[in-house]
Amino acid sequence: MNRFASVIFVFFLFLTVYGQKSTYYVQFVDKQGTPFSLSKPEDFLSDRAILRRQKFSVPLDSTDLPVSPTYLNGVRQTGALVIYPLKWLNGAVIKATKSQAISVQTLPFVSKIELTKPAETPAFSRQQSPVSPIKPLLFQNAGYGRLQLEQINLIKLHGLGYRGAGIHIAVLDGGFQGLYDMAVFDSLLASGRLLDYYDFVLNKHQFPDYDGSHGSSVMSTMAANSPGLFVGAAPDASFYCFRTENGEVEYPDETDYYCVAVERADSLGVDIITASLGYTTFDVDSMSYTYDMLDGNTTRASKVATMAVQKGIFVLNAAGNDAYNPWHYLSVPSDGIGVMAVGAVDTVNIYAPFSSCGPSADGRVKPEISTCGYGVVVAASDNNLYQSSGTSFATPIAAGMVASLMSAMPNVTPWTLFDNIIRSASNYYSPNDSIGYGIPDAYRVFALYSDVATPQDENSELVVLPDGFSFVNITDNSELAVYDIYGRIVYSGIISNGDKVSLNSAKGMYVLMLKTQNGPKVYKYIYR
Repeated sequence: MNRFASVIFVFFLFLTVYGQKSTYYVQFVDKQGTPFSLSKPEDFLSDRAILRRQKFSVPLDSTDLPVSPTYLNGVRQTGALVIYPLKWLNGAVIKATKSQAISVQTLPFVSKIELTKPAETPAFSRQQSPVSPIKPLLFQNAGYGRLQLEQINLIKLHGLGYRGAGIHIAVLDGGFQGLYDMAVFDSLLASGRLLDYYDFVLNKHQFPDYDGSHGSSVMSTMAANSPGLFVGAAPDASFYCFRTENGEVEYPDETDYYCVAVERADSLGVDIITASLGYTTFDVDSMSYTYDMLDGNTTRASKVATMAVQKGIFVLNAAGNDAYNPWHYLSVPSDGIGVMAVGAVDTVNIYAPFSSCGPSADGRVKPEISTCGYGVVVAASDNNLYQSSGTSFATPIAAGMVASLMSAMPNVTPWTLFDNIIRSASNYYSPNDSIGYGIPDAYRVFALYSDVATPQDENSELVVLPDGFSFVNITDNSELAVYDIYGRIVYSGIISNGDKVSLNSAKGMYVLMLKTQNGPKVYKYIYR
């Protein structure tokens, strides 16, 4: 046998051996022997992740410490392959033969080992969401995305310049096929705001330009920026694309890939995690979840999602599309505590009947909110626009709204923002199990809780009068628009320095947008 043939033989022998290994989750008893210290977080967290914790007063704790290298090496000595350590859960994802798994179970620092994907896994075909082409037609600046953004009153916020700039979003999904060739992402790519990517299913640092284009369409509802054609919910935000979903099969190992990606997103310092995926039943029935497990504190993925919230990340997850199916309820990890589960409505605010229902197993309102998930305009890898349906698309629209609000209110904590979004929603006083608290109002959140200039600001040009207001030190012929908390214009006109403006409106909170030669500026005005 020549040398080349020998290499080929060894290569295929390796593939055969590797292919015989099943995937397991290993739980460790503690973190004894870790060389890392909470006093030196820079050894395992990025500067941005540390700053987020400091900004929101999130203390470091033992869950932030990496898994003990001694324990990982002990697992490797059995012949098993350590794929990913999971520091928050103090465990690891491994590949092992049955005999190796038995050896791992006997290690003194291992409390349990769980099969998450058998070696032999037949592929199956998943049902795709229906799509239908839409004809060329221009709708204002937001283009085809106008209705789905208008529904949550986001276009007005975009008009004030708050479109997610400076906010980092991790997108967890399946394949992102064709993204680099899609025209709606030209500005995203040209400005370097696709920060990084990783394929956690294959454990490769490569862009997942395969396994379908679901992730690319999800991205388009946020990051698209083709004015007059299609603009997403956060066109100025920055993104990470993480593949955690295996489109060919459905096994619990994917939930562990979700956990790894969430940890990675945290260490990178992201502000938002949005996942258009969910787990209920698996290809092996004995591995499937049951409804009573959806309490936010039972499954690993839901525990990790909850921990991400506690560490200052705004986490959103699709509720699921199972209302018609025997499962009926929401999916893991949308049951996470503090995770914003997103349901679906159509463009005229009617519940989409496929959208999975709450409550969580412990009685919490789920989904928390609902956005457009029926007849959603998305971009596809063939560079055309389509209408599609599913909470998969409602969720990134909500995530883009959160990013835009964060860019407008950088000092509001994610937990306060979570509560305020719920309070702004259409069904807040009578939540139900189908649309939760209802459809959020981004502009109302901004108007009520924003950090825009007030008359108390030392350098504010706004002067409050007994029966109105005026501006000083502004250029003549400036444009003024006054909005109420619902985003309705109650006054518009041209004003000059010192001109008095009186409102013939109800008393309350108003937002003033003044456009001068020096650019736009926003003020908060309370009409008493």
